[in-house]
Amino acid sequence: YIDGPQQPGPPDGFLNRGDKVWVFREKDSYSHLFTEDGTRSWVWSPSLLTWRAYQKQEQKTKKDAESNSRMRAK
Repeated sequence: YIDGPQQPGPPDGFLNRGDKVWVFREKDSYSHLFTEDGTRSWVWSPSLLTWRAYQKQEQKTKKDAESNSRMRAK
């Protein structure tokens, strides 16, 4: 949400998985952030991951895919 988390309508836009954002304020369950292109927005905080958590999740996904690939090759 661009104008604040209290907007009555649907979100103004969406972030893509892996987009880098900087949080500069938190209020209730929302984070006020800006994106690499300078867009400022409010996002539901639980939908965000720290960079470290994102990297761990990506590594696990990659390992799982490799494991599944090996199992199918047997």
